[in-house]
Amino acid sequence: MSKKVLEVEGVSIGYGERTVLENVNFSLSAGSLAVIIGPNGSGKSTLLRALTGENKGFTGNVLLSGESVKELSQRNLARLRAVVATERNGGGALTVEETVSIGRFPYTGLLGTLGTEDKEAVRLAMANVGIADFANRFLGELSDGERQKVMIARALAQETPLMFLDEPTSFLDVAARIETMRMLRRLADAGKTILLSTHDSAAALAVADTVLVLIPEERSVICGSKQEIIASGVLDRVFAHAGLRFDESAGDFR
Repeated sequence: MSKKVLEVEGVSIGYGERTVLENVNFSLSAGSLAVIIGPNGSGKSTLLRALTGENKGFTGNVLLSGESVKELSQRNLARLRAVVATERNGGGALTVEETVSIGRFPYTGLLGTLGTEDKEAVRLAMANVGIADFANRFLGELSDGERQKVMIARALAQETPLMFLDEPTSFLDVAARIETMRMLRRLADAGKTILLSTHDSAAALAVADTVLVLIPEERSVICGSKQEIIASGVLDRVFAHAGLRFDESAGDFR
């Protein structure tokens, strides 16, 4: 049986008097790729912030490799999960290698001095996403797609069992979106557990093992395999307000 890397037990999240999601339950095993989809404002980023431990103001429990996010220090959290945020990244004055090296902060001392193992982790991370050839280029010189690869490499350098990504294809052109999704699929096949939120539902469904669909009017999350979710018709129901229907034969919304 595959090890459970992420376990979500009865999680409810809200702001003040408003509940966004109620009684969310699911788990992910090692080497799986899961996607969170849903309409704008349905709570995708809210759910991710709870799962990563960024927001601990929720009821229920989230376990990373068996440990509760509510009880973990920031350093220990950073050894169990890496996060790639959605915003355009700064750091233009840093080189690619320097940026990826930031991912080693959970393991380095106060001075951030990289040892032999840290340098090897950085080298492997860059190689795994195909950016080793421009390790010495400055981040500000790169395209959006190249910069996103750098951020994914930085997360890989943390050597965590689990990676979270919030809208990883935002700001990317069509080719870079496809390349990013294929890269994440390859990383999952190599053993990394990946959970991402996205508006790019069709591209995400093409590579996902597990799909979480957020239903805002019910404040609920439906979780299942890609095949189960498509067969259930929930995608048509959730996106009906936009006049969209999921065409299973085309693998896209129409």
